[in-house]
Amino acid sequence: MELMETLVPLTNCSFNNNSANNGGAIYNGSTFNNSGISSPILTNCSFSNNSAINDGGAITNYTNGSTSSLILTNCSFSKNTASNGGGIYNYAINNGNASPNLTNCSFSFNSANNKGGGVYNNVPNDNATSSPKIRNCIFWGNSGSGRPFSNTNATPDIAYSLIEETDENTITTGDDYTGTRVGLGMIYAQDPLFVDASNGDLNLQENSLAIDAGSNGEVPGGTTSDLAGNDRIFNGTVDMGAYEFNPTGNGGGNSSNIITSLNELEGNIFKLYPNPVINILTIEGFMGTINFVLINNQGKEVLLGQGEDSFKIDLSGLPSSVYTLILENQVVKISRKLVKY
Repeated sequence: MELMETLVPLTNCSFNNNSANNGGAIYNGSTFNNSGISSPILTNCSFSNNSAINDGGAITNYTNGSTSSLILTNCSFSKNTASNGGGIYNYAINNGNASPNLTNCSFSFNSANNKGGGVYNNVPNDNATSSPKIRNCIFWGNSGSGRPFSNTNATPDIAYSLIEETDENTITTGDDYTGTRVGLGMIYAQDPLFVDASNGDLNLQENSLAIDAGSNGEVPGGTTSDLAGNDRIFNGTVDMGAYEFNPTGNGGGNSSNIITSLNELEGNIFKLYPNPVINILTIEGFMGTINFVLINNQGKEVLLGQGEDSFKIDLSGLPSSVYTLILENQVVKISRKLVKY
């Protein structure tokens, strides 16, 4: 997808298995010729298994004399690859500004042959700017020179985030990190305990240090849900990463639990997992028959059926996207967001 000099919002999108020379899933650009600004807003989007021959496995953010500054909230980047910038490549020349805002984003198993396993911020000359603002994010398991990110004449600003490097000194004085500004709330070299990062499930397990470790003040106004459609803030303080951990309500770990009034009285808990899901979705906790309808992000019903007690739904024939699952019987009706890889 090419985005040129636009402010278009993209919400609840999945970009999977795409490839290009630059920007495997999205190429965002602006040039001084048209004096255009290209700063689209991406919310609750996932990028997995995208690749670029050159730069930006998932996204290339390019400007020549203008401004290209994406705004990304609750986005996940998993197993994207490129020569530079496995997840995102920011490039600015001729007084341009390529400085995206990244809030509550998760980067895992992205790889770069050269620089920036997660993100590469590249300003070939000093007459341009790349100063990404990174808040409440997680970088873990990425590979390249500069595993979480790498800079050339760039000045990213990071706070309230978990990264795989060992300490603040490493990401301010290391060759790949020169120019980095570090704020409060950082966590270094501590496994975030993703549920199953190798298969793209970047939910947090219950003992993760990323839980309740973000900054509420950095969450963009109006953001009420996480990437899976669960409450964005649970237990008073936002988590780091794209998914909020909630062991008692809507979300958490590798299951999304909802207590209905009937089940609560009978001591049962409804469970739906995993979410995100690859092929098989498991539903547990109902007593008797339950009807289900799966709706895609265009509002079209794509799957209907019935289950009884604990049952499974095969989603292998559906494309990767964000869906709404509605479960209903004579007693209860429940609507849940699903992310399918």
